[in-house]
Amino acid sequence: SSGINAEYGGCCFTDFTDFVPEKNVKFVVGAFDPYFNYAKMAKAFIYIRECGAQYIATNLDLRFNVSKERIIPGTGSVIAGLTESLGVKPIVLGKPSPLMYEMISSDHKINDKSKVLMVGDNPLTDIQFAVNVGIDSALVLSGITPSDGLQDMNVKPTYILESVVDLMGDIPS
Repeated sequence: SSGINAEYGGCCFTDFTDFVPEKNVKFVVGAFDPYFNYAKMAKAFIYIRECGAQYIATNLDLRFNVSKERIIPGTGSVIAGLTESLGVKPIVLGKPSPLMYEMISSDHKINDKSKVLMVGDNPLTDIQFAVNVGIDSALVLSGITPSDGLQDMNVKPTYILESVVDLMGDIPS
């Protein structure tokens, strides 16, 4: 009512009954969006549920490091509401989906997985990606995963490093 409208700068709630979807929308892509809002989510929901658009996500990262001291919600957090309300999971093109590895290995003619190392700071996406495609992984503790969070991980990396700088040292072949 008027209290809600005043609190949100005079904007009013809409039930989207007047929203007319564009006819040629075939995909809805969930990606990092610092300007994500309810209207975008509602329109995406309509395109997927009513128009049959394919639901795609760039990644499912729940958190995003903006600095050593600050972590903010990531793409996975932003699209969680849409995913839950739809009851449908998106096709993930980025980590941890094997689709990304298939594209990279095809483009770069990588046939020997033993020569590949996935380096990342997120067990849920980076390390899970390595597990999904059958390659070694190195978890770096200079990102979102603190050393005291290692025991809580469901997936285990091949190597654990303090920083990517440690890659300059000896990693057994």
